Amino acid sequence: MARATNKLTSTQIKSATFEKYGKRTKLADGGGLYLDIQPGGRYWRMKYRYAGKEKLLALGVYSETTLKEARAARDEARKLLANEIDPAAYRRQSESERRDAAANTFRAVAIEWLEQVHKKAVGATTYPKNGRRLEMHVYPKLGARPLTEIEPPEILEVLRVIENKGHVDNAHRLKTLIGQVFRYGVSTGRAKRDVTADLRGILPAPEVKHHAAVITPDEIARLLNVIDSALRVLASRQPPENALAGNRLGCTNMDNRNQQKRGAVGGSTGRASRYPLARNGSAQRSQRVGISERSRQGQPHERERRQWSPEPPRIQRHYDGARIPSHG
Repeated sequence: MARATNKLTSTQIKSATFEKYGKRTKLADGGGLYLDIQPGGRYWRMKYRYAGKEKLLALGVYSETTLKEARAARDEARKLLANEIDPAAYRRQSESERRDAAANTFRAVAIEWLEQVHKKAVGATTYPKNGRRLEMHVYPKLGARPLTEIEPPEILEVLRVIENKGHVDNAHRLKTLIGQVFRYGVSTGRAKRDVTADLRGILPAPEVKHHAAVITPDEIARLLNVIDSALRVLASRQPPENALAGNRLGCTNMDNRNQQKRGAVGGSTGRASRYPLARNGSAQRSQRVGISERSRQGQPHERERRQWSPEPPRIQRHYDGARIPSHG
């Protein structure tokens, strides 16, 4: 004779409290289900046997789990037992799969890929830009979905929204990013394949804009003339010659005076000076006077003129045997 089930009523359960019984009490409903009344609360439990051992399965807390829900959970567990499946082990496996699914969502895998791979492979500005692309266009629709559940039509729907706005190039870029996330998921065992491969050729090709290029001899001649003019302007902006010449003349006069002093000291001691004066002292003095006079008149010495001349050398340019004229 089968044992009776569903023996409890809602009224009995509501009035069944620890204060009423004064001790821990178990109210059986049948089929292994009972209400465990403890000082801290009332809990649904199911007792069963599997592989010759008695086990216990938690089914919830009253009143969060009603009597009807507790009985439905008991019936599901009894179906598993009929198929020789341990209900407690089946629950642990289901919870593990749910945790894995939460860790294998497109958003979770994409964030991991961005940090572990993409950030190290691109520049400092490209990395946040691509992260924003995914956050704006992909995460709202596919972010919470596991990679294994996402199909090509869902990705195409995301790309069509961008394409319809006229941003075909951005749609292609986003498709590439999604494919890289899927390939990373494949390599880490969280996806079976890159589903974006099925979208090859679906999006229209982006419009290519050709820019003008300098290819003819006349255009090259004009370009070289512009460069030549720019070099002349830069040369004309060099430091003033008179100021530089004055600095060098001051240093030269100081050196000559020091040489004279050292020569005088050498002569007083009767020994030859280590720094003899120039053989023609009068000519040297007249040369210094001439240099100083020219500096005051704004005329640089020939040596400074040669060194600081702003006039660049003339360059004869040829292109395919044809001479290209330069300025001057």
